[in-house]
Amino acid sequence: MSNTAFITDDVIAMERAAARAWPATRIERVAGWHVRLSGGGSRRANSVLPLDYDGSSLDSAIDHVEAMYRAEKTRSYFQVSSCAGPNDLDARLDRRAAALGIPTLTQLDAAPIGATSENAPMN
Repeated sequence: MSNTAFITDDVIAMERAAARAWPATRIERVAGWHVRLSGGGSRRANSVLPLDYDGSSLDSAIDHVEAMYRAEKTRSYFQVSSCAGPNDLDARLDRRAAALGIPTLTQLDAAPIGATSENAPMN
């Protein structure tokens, strides 16, 4: 595969497909984000997928998410990609002294993304 940059829609489609492939047992919405809760274990199924940010107070949204994970007796993780919202989420989390987790690299085959499940629900 070439080093061609993906357009935003492709990255969002990949993120949604990965979320459907490794689903959480429960998904709550906070500020438009998908807060995935599965009782610990997998980070992917126990992290925030911040794709659909609705413009709410960012600090309040992060505080709420952190409280949700504390109630579940687990750490909060944000799955920050180039399509995370708002655009400065990574920097805002850094200013709050959030620890950088384990960076991941998503690879894509040449097959079309979401060809058969583009509109499938995430939960």
